Amino acid sequence: MYYPLRFLLTVIGSLAILWGISQLMIQFAPSMAQTLLTGPGAVGMFVALMIFPPIALAQSFYRREARPMRGPEGLLLALVCAILFTVTVLGVVYYSLSLYPGSLEQVQRDIGGEWAVAAIPMVFFALVLAGVYRLFFWATIRGQMKRAARAAPRE
Repeated sequence: MYYPLRFLLTVIGSLAILWGISQLMIQFAPSMAQTLLTGPGAVGMFVALMIFPPIALAQSFYRREARPMRGPEGLLLALVCAILFTVTVLGVVYYSLSLYPGSLEQVQRDIGGEWAVAAIPMVFFALVLAGVYRLFFWATIRGQMKRAARAAPRE
């Protein structure tokens, strides 16, 4: 329970930081915000939001446990974190759409009221993301183990 909660708090904190930065950019540099917050810039921020939390979680895991994740443990944690990330992002998208009158109704018209059909890509996204997160966990913990081995005194 500790690690999924830590992951969720990291995602929410990262979202809050990105939101604050974007609001400052809109306030003080609107033309730069227009360029950076749309198109490739927005995708870059989304990728950073997707990459940072699992790496931070794996570092925290290794500092706390001082061992690598076991197979099922890492897979389950990766799946839970991927589902949490997907639900959080869907919540942000829903909130963003609700700010503009009529946009939620437009989305419902676009998908023909078939929310189950619209959920299939999100399930696929969460499963692929779980595999990516498991890879991030493995690579980060392996790096932490190598760093600890280099720092250990040689006999």
